[in-house]
Amino acid sequence: MGRGATGWEDRRRREATLGGRLVYGYLAAFNVVMAAGWCLVAATLVSSAIYTASPLSALHLAFTNVGSLVLSLQLLVCMEVVHMALAWVPPSTMNPLLLLHCKVLRRLHLLVVAYFGVPQVHQTAALGFVFVHWAVVDLIRYPFYLLNMVRACPPLLKWMRYSEFIVMYPISFTSEMYLWWVMYPYIREWPLEQREGSLEAAAATLYGWLLLAYLAWRVSTFPFNYRRMLRLRGHKDQGGPSPAAVGATTKAD
Repeated sequence: MGRGATGWEDRRRREATLGGRLVYGYLAAFNVVMAAGWCLVAATLVSSAIYTASPLSALHLAFTNVGSLVLSLQLLVCMEVVHMALAWVPPSTMNPLLLLHCKVLRRLHLLVVAYFGVPQVHQTAALGFVFVHWAVVDLIRYPFYLLNMVRACPPLLKWMRYSEFIVMYPISFTSEMYLWWVMYPYIREWPLEQREGSLEAAAATLYGWLLLAYLAWRVSTFPFNYRRMLRLRGHKDQGGPSPAAVGATTKAD
């Protein structure tokens, strides 16, 4: 067993006597809140699809119906980084910066730009579809974390947790990149909305170029990330160690 794993076991033993129950209770409550929040998002989206003229109309209304709730949930996800920093959850095999991007920054960056910077996409089906995808993924993720904590995770849910990415990760990548493509023409106009030569105009121009570099990086790394997740899944199928209870993941959710 490696030093990292040994350190984790030592930390778990210390927590059993020094406030471990409080940490356990907090993590359980966190996962309950997140699961309930995404349940509410999903229920609202389904209800909207039933009572509007068509599912496409419901996608156009998704931001109006659940935009603020989705933003709140994504802000709460920042706490998962704190949990890992405090060693309250098992360490991940991912590079820390890549893990930060996958768990927090990827979604939050997209959502903050769409929410505050490009209101023109609020009533688009592209944004609504992203919300639907996130709801599906997190309705698997947080119940899995919670039930794993109490050692009551059904095999089907475990299989879904480690298999959904086969379909959902390409959908996630495509839907988020398409939304960026829809937003980018508006982002390019940001410097023109500022006083010429001002610091704000320069910052907006720089952000536009950095965004292009970021999107190019995502496109170029997508095949490698997907193959990596397939290898990790194969390792688990062959009896490799599985992530422990709460919040641990080696996937790009």
